[in-house]
Amino acid sequence: MRGMNRVRPGFRYRTMSPLDVKSPSVRSLHAAACFLMLAVVSWALLTPDPFAVVKGGPLQVVAGFDDLVLHLGVYTVFSATCFGLVADSRDRRVRNLVVAILCLHAVGTEILQASVPGRTADPLDAVANLTGITLGVLGTRHTVRLLRSRIVSATA
Repeated sequence: MRGMNRVRPGFRYRTMSPLDVKSPSVRSLHAAACFLMLAVVSWALLTPDPFAVVKGGPLQVVAGFDDLVLHLGVYTVFSATCFGLVADSRDRRVRNLVVAILCLHAVGTEILQASVPGRTADPLDAVANLTGITLGVLGTRHTVRLLRSRIVSATA
């Protein structure tokens, strides 16, 4: 019949996994976490003294870390959270777009820091940011693949 979807001979339907379908509420919370992290990371990178907020509090220990370690860690978590939202997408363009936006943010905030009083644009910070993005994306991709293989082997 015309217009009807026909099944090709030898075609097997793929078993759906929990990674394939997230409820809209879970996706909304995940997207909200990405935007919250975007706001916090942008604020921390474009504020004259972001450590003033944590002085005297329990997070004061963060101020003692090396600057490059902070950049690497923050962008690893940030990119893993944002890329995790689209890691199960079948459209490579969507995944690449998220990675491109993360990279633009990483380099763009470093360039913008030159105009913030008391801050300097450091190319090594940009390299640490991009390295963190790479670690976050690769770690998320590996985790998703590992979970998929475990789900498929458990259903087989």
